[in-house]
Amino acid sequence: MAKEFNWNLRLQGYILSSFPIGYLTSQIFAHIFVRRFGTKNVLALAVFTWSLVTFATPFLSPLPFVLICSRIALGFGEGLGMIIKKTKSNKILEFVLFSSADNISYL
Repeated sequence: MAKEFNWNLRLQGYILSSFPIGYLTSQIFAHIFVRRFGTKNVLALAVFTWSLVTFATPFLSPLPFVLICSRIALGFGEGLGMIIKKTKSNKILEFVLFSSADNISYL
């Protein structure tokens, strides 16, 4: 894509480094969103966001600024999904560990 759209190394760096900006931002806001909107709604938003941005990426490639914004949105969506996975697994682990004393011996 860099050759096709004539991107220099600096622009390539901006495009590639925009994903972690969205990912790190989502880590800050994820628990607020989950408490306010619920796990299912936030997961649906995350899946919708990264699916839409992934689909739109080839169409946004000629516009570097819009592509950078979409990469930030992609990182935000994927970061929300990872937090949800961790939150869900922690609740399952807590249920297994603390539901009864017998379950501890099975782990």
